[in-house]
Amino acid sequence: MVDDNLLVEAWLYVSMDAVQGNQQKNKVYWKRICDYFHERKTLGANRNQTSLMNRWSTIQLAVNKFCGFLAQIEKRSQSGLTEQDKICQARQMFVDIQKSPFNFEHSWLILRFHPKWLAHLDNIKLKKKPVVINLGDEKVPHKAFEEIERPIGGKAENEKRKSKEKIKLFEEACEQDKEMFFLKQEEVRLRERELRLRKKTLRLEEEREIKEFMLLDISQLDEDGKEYVRRRKKAILQGCGTSVDDVISGDILLSRE
Repeated sequence: MVDDNLLVEAWLYVSMDAVQGNQQKNKVYWKRICDYFHERKTLGANRNQTSLMNRWSTIQLAVNKFCGFLAQIEKRSQSGLTEQDKICQARQMFVDIQKSPFNFEHSWLILRFHPKWLAHLDNIKLKKKPVVINLGDEKVPHKAFEEIERPIGGKAENEKRKSKEKIKLFEEACEQDKEMFFLKQEEVRLRERELRLRKKTLRLEEEREIKEFMLLDISQLDEDGKEYVRRRKKAILQGCGTSVDDVISGDILLSRE
């Protein structure tokens, strides 16, 4: 049981390396699993790569079938059944159909909810002929290898990753465009506000100059100068459409807004 659990752990660990996974030859892929297994193994006899492959294929085939039986029972939606009741029924179905007990529940408990195992179940494809695995000069046929499935290959994983990156870049570009749009809108609002303030400042300055001109003391001017000031004041009053008192009091500003 300990060796089985360690082998399951090794398969999951190597399978998680999806980018490297399928681009390796089968021999290299299983060598990594074998190395992981022996680096962490503390008791018992050493098992060679061929032995581990055969053992894994036996575990995988049995667990595949048990998962299938359990899925059938869960689809029945029988009321009143607990999770443990469904597992017991799946065990019995395994015995009835396979004519042997399910001896790998310890492995199933490790694999059951692991993302890689769930992906394996989703992608499993049964083959009609046994797979022949090449190990150097050896050839190991095993019917159980019919259902062995490798993780998603590096090329597919890279394409999937690139697609996600393109989508992310597109979304980021859209966000940047949106930010630029709002920044430009804010810039336009600030410029309009600045323009209004400038106009108001110029108008106030003009009103101040008019008021000072209207209050100008002409007693020290000669007749020509006095006449010029009188005509300018008259023109200002006519242009503003107001009185001298309004100009002096500042109401001229309101009348020109």
